[in-house]
Amino acid sequence: QLGAMAVGYYAVIETALRKASNQSIEKHKETIARMYEKFSRIAAKKKNAWNEKSFTKDEILFDSEKNKMMAFPYNKLHCTSWNVNQSAALIICNEKLADDLDIEKNKRVYPIVSTENNHMLSIQQRPKLYESMGMIFAANKIQEEIKRLNLDINAYDLYSCFPAAIKMFQNSLDIDKSCPITTTGSMAFAGGPLNSFVLHSSVEMIKNIRDKIFNYGLVTGVSGMMTKQSFCVWGKDYKEGFIFHDLTSQAQALERPKKISDKSEGKGRIAGYTFFRASNSKNKAILYLDVDERMRKVVSSDNKDFIKSLEIEEWVGRKVFFKNQKITSW
Repeated sequence: QLGAMAVGYYAVIETALRKASNQSIEKHKETIARMYEKFSRIAAKKKNAWNEKSFTKDEILFDSEKNKMMAFPYNKLHCTSWNVNQSAALIICNEKLADDLDIEKNKRVYPIVSTENNHMLSIQQRPKLYESMGMIFAANKIQEEIKRLNLDINAYDLYSCFPAAIKMFQNSLDIDKSCPITTTGSMAFAGGPLNSFVLHSSVEMIKNIRDKIFNYGLVTGVSGMMTKQSFCVWGKDYKEGFIFHDLTSQAQALERPKKISDKSEGKGRIAGYTFFRASNSKNKAILYLDVDERMRKVVSSDNKDFIKSLEIEEWVGRKVFFKNQKITSW
């Protein structure tokens, strides 16, 4: 029911993340806004960022004509901007060719290790909306290699289409709160269309390593609606050749999709939700329900009182009744 509305899918994940972190709605919204306030300040200092203005927490939270709610709890300033005129490129060659071309040693930056997950599960069918087993496997593997190679990761640039993606990567990597999680200033403010952003974030990380701001940095990427994930470490010192691990098979073996229930009526527990302004200018809520341990149901509601309650009360984990794809009582 969200169609091609990417922001809606990530907003549903966001509410599930909020519940999993035991934050109140207001505290959660403030946490996101403060994170994006920091991002905007970083992007405002970058000559290649599409948005030169920095925004305060209050500006990010305020629903206005220029910062409309896209899908609760996201306003426009929480969202990726892909209608930007930007490009990026990497030139990669082997060490011998670099020697033959007399490329100075201090200008060389190396891809050290990369991991990825290609086990695709639609968000509606993910056992836990806020978690991907493939992402966790890939994160654990790259951390294992980082430890084995004795790498000191000084910075991250986490894929930042929406806040939920950033937080899922933070959780999977268990990043120290003092470590930078963006070198670009995020997709919301620095730009970078769709998956092209990983080129932009990699280029920015490489520039910082070349300028000796960081020794080693980790860049992450996604494909689709957080259905594939990748991790890559770049560094100033050559180690033992590029290391790559694909964790897809491990994820496939353990993460089984929930089936979509065909029940016409019943009750379910809310796993995640969002609401947005539909084409008729009225708010519409979309909710993912766990009907039982193996089945999920996608339902909607346009009841004003119920949607107002979704905005101020924690509904993830509570039971509701549905009939013919609609919430009937709660």
